[in-house]
Amino acid sequence: MNVDAEQRRRRKSPECLSDFQLDCLVVGKTAGDLDTNAQNTWESHIATCELCAQKFSQHKARHEQFWTDLPLPVIASETLMKVERKTKGRKSSWAWFSGAFATAVAAAAIVLAVVSTDPLSEDGMGTRLKGKPSFGVFVKRGSKVFKGESNGNVLAGDRLRFDYTSGEPAFFGIASIDASHAVNQFVPPAGDQPLEVKAASDGVIEGAIELDDTVGTEQIVGAFCPTSFAMAKLLAGMKRLGIAPTTNVKPAAISLDERCTVQVFVLNKVSRLE
Repeated sequence: MNVDAEQRRRRKSPECLSDFQLDCLVVGKTAGDLDTNAQNTWESHIATCELCAQKFSQHKARHEQFWTDLPLPVIASETLMKVERKTKGRKSSWAWFSGAFATAVAAAAIVLAVVSTDPLSEDGMGTRLKGKPSFGVFVKRGSKVFKGESNGNVLAGDRLRFDYTSGEPAFFGIASIDASHAVNQFVPPAGDQPLEVKAASDGVIEGAIELDDTVGTEQIVGAFCPTSFAMAKLLAGMKRLGIAPTTNVKPAAISLDERCTVQVFVLNKVSRLE
């Protein structure tokens, strides 16, 4: 049965699991580090919900196929950045999310960034989101996964994953600038073109980063644009602006089209020894 077609015929209940939760369940069960309460709650729902059971099977098959096609836990390559980093060896690093749960992450960018979305239905059965697009941050610390908050504390070595919400298709990119003013490209992890994302609620960027040991304020900047843009342009604009004094950053301030939506997410990164 086509799950997308089923979603268009049926309204999801509030208890239905997001793609992120389904991924956590698949990966956490594999790695053995999923919170027991969360696992029991989610599995109980899947046992009574045909739609979520079908989606869970799809997620599980996708992860299994990934490891069949690419058995190495981490693949790394140098990030294709146009802006030179002043501080070497401090780049946050990417890994496939299941690899991030199970293995240490190499200090470089992984070349894989696949978008998995929970599509908004086109026939009015789903919730058509209004307002500006936005992204969210999830933090994995040890065996715990929790929703990150802007201006909240994170630790060096924490792993981050992004999701997004957008009522319309968009070109989407994320970059960061840390306390040392090093600018790093997060989404996509390599290349000069942003990701093309669908209109989605609970859209998941299927990759994770591991925070490096540069402590202090780090700003993560996400850009949703109606047309494609050069990631190098975004990186250069952020480098020129530096740490923004406010989270209300206009697109023009970072060299983007005025039609773009810019969101700034602030991390207060501290050492694990503090």
